[in-house]
Amino acid sequence: MAKTDEAFERLKADILNAALLAGTPLVIATLTERYGLGWTPLREALSRLEAE
Repeated sequence: MAKTDEAFERLKADILNAALLAGTPLVIATLTERYGLGWTPLREALSRLEAE
């Protein structure tokens, strides 16, 4: 699985399961630590989520 796809699936699951609460700012630096992924895959995943 590509890193962007992994980031997308993990972020989406955490949002749907309320591990990331609505209204909470999603800070890329914090997300890189949480998921062990780089900035680019997370930025791209956030863009995809925003488009959904």
